Amino acid sequence: MYTNEAELRRIIREELERLLGGSLTTNEKAVGSEEIAEYLGVSVFTARVKAQTGVIPAFKVGNQWRYYLSEVRAHLEAPPADPWTQSNRSRTRRRLS
Repeated sequence: MYTNEAELRRIIREELERLLGGSLTTNEKAVGSEEIAEYLGVSVFTARVKAQTGVIPAFKVGNQWRYYLSEVRAHLEAPPADPWTQSNRSRTRRRLS
C-alpha cells in the first residue's frame, strides 16, 4: 500500500491541512497578557478574564495566559453568533414535566 512511513506521514499531514484549512506549522510566537491587553485596548485584568471565560482564544503555560495574535484577530473579525440560537447548555438541561 504505502512504500514507507515517511510517505504515510506526508499523506496524513496533507489531509489534515486540507481538512483544517491551513498549515499545521506556524512560526508565530505567542504573546502574553500585557501585549494582548495593549492590542485590545483593555487592562491586563480584563484580558485575563476574557481568556478565562472563553471570549478570546488563549491557552495557559504554567500560570501565564498566552495568545496567538492571529487567532485573536480572526476571532474578533468573525461574524457574531446569532443571539436567538439555543445554547448547548440550554439544550442539555432537563425539563420539568
